[in-house]
Amino acid sequence: MAPWITPTETDILTRVSGPELDAFRTAALASGQSDPVPPLIVSVVNMMRGYISRCGNVDMTTKDAGTIPTSG
Repeated sequence: MAPWITPTETDILTRVSGPELDAFRTAALASGQSDPVPPLIVSVVNMMRGYISRCGNVDMTTKDAGTIPTSG
């Protein structure tokens, strides 16, 4: 089975460029709002863990919170 990781902004930057991520931040930030990226990472990880837990052959009790499997 693939190793499990805690996704970070560095992982996002393997798929989008720094300027793209900065543009997302600029578009998503309201006045006085904190950085939207960390909560978005948590939301996506939680969604993925929900799908994975329904798989039936993965014991989620052995997986650290906030982690997802790497691909391949």
